[in-house]
Amino acid sequence: MQVVWLAVVFFLLMILFETSISFWLNFGSVKNITEEKKVRSKEKHGLFKGKLQKKDVS
Repeated sequence: MQVVWLAVVFFLLMILFETSISFWLNFGSVKNITEEKKVRSKEKHGLFKGKLQKKDVS
């Protein structure tokens, strides 16, 4: 019985781990999108044009 409980706990931990990773990846992509919108809005106003190419490389 202990082996079954260990398998169940391990399975639940794996599910939690994967969902947390996907959540943080989604959170990071949302953060990047908001930063891109800020950059684009600044570009429209013409505050900086040369810095945009450097951000695309990184």
